Amino acid sequence: CLCERLGPLRVDRGELRHPNVKFVLLTHITERFIQRNSGKILSMVLPNCEVEVLEDDSDLATRLASWGRTMVLYPCASAVPMTPEIPTQADTLIIIDSTWQQAKRIGRKIPAEFQRVSLDPSAPSLREQTAEGRLSTIEAAALVLAEAGEPKSVVDRVWEAARLHTAAVIERKPNMQQDDEARRVKRDEKRREAVQRRRQKRGLSPLPDPE
Repeated sequence: CLCERLGPLRVDRGELRHPNVKFVLLTHITERFIQRNSGKILSMVLPNCEVEVLEDDSDLATRLASWGRTMVLYPCASAVPMTPEIPTQADTLIIIDSTWQQAKRIGRKIPAEFQRVSLDPSAPSLREQTAEGRLSTIEAAALVLAEAGEPKSVVDRVWEAARLHTAAVIERKPNMQQDDEARRVKRDEKRREAVQRRRQKRGLSPLPDPE
């Protein structure tokens, strides 16, 4: 557990230049059960960070609007670069906390009225990524803080938390892969059971058992 090592890295709200700007991690429901999720680490270090688990996106626009002037960290053609002026124009900055495929689907469902913000695409990640310019949630937040002009002492501690998280992921990768696979199998079993119950209610023959 990283909890004890994260203690000295926790940021006090009084250290922030923009303490009233809220970071909201729009977290895909599946990410809450993945050990390597870095959003959890960020929420333990940054005082103005909240986790919003996305179970149903039907009221997504309403939820975003309820957070005041809301911007979304999402790379696209309409995105504006992150600058020190952005925090003065927003009450909330959304960071999508999910896989890249999930983030694309979520990003497409967020109405265009919410301004997109982007980071320097050449920024390197602390661990191997599937494509250039991709970062973990906590790495993205560290870059946001840096480009928003937050104190170096704050940015450095968030980066250190990211390094601790990355080291833990690399060290425990084989075990976590096994755990993730076990969760996937269990989830698939529950889905299959639900499908079988629905077929039974409709008088349909059960699906054959998987090989």
